[in-house]
Amino acid sequence: MTVDRHGLTTRPTVLPWPRVRIPLADVDRAVSREVKALSEYGGWGYRVRPGRSGLILRSGEAIVVRRTGGREFAVTVADSATAAALLNTLAERAAVR
Repeated sequence: MTVDRHGLTTRPTVLPWPRVRIPLADVDRAVSREVKALSEYGGWGYRVRPGRSGLILRSGEAIVVRRTGGREFAVTVADSATAAALLNTLAERAAVR
């Protein structure tokens, strides 16, 4: 997963698919929270549920991005709090321009 001036980009470490890109303009807010792979997303991998989707490789810490349209996208990753804070800062700066 990468958070930079373009937004959030993620893909599995071994496979080139699925690659998900969320531009800064589509970020409403990002938070760090614990997710449960089975009960919240129905398993592991690229998951799509009503109102949310995610790249869920394990239960535990994840960055959850609420998009401007209301949908959520989650990625399980270590130190998701830092990634969420950075993404929020970059999105706020991009909105001011």
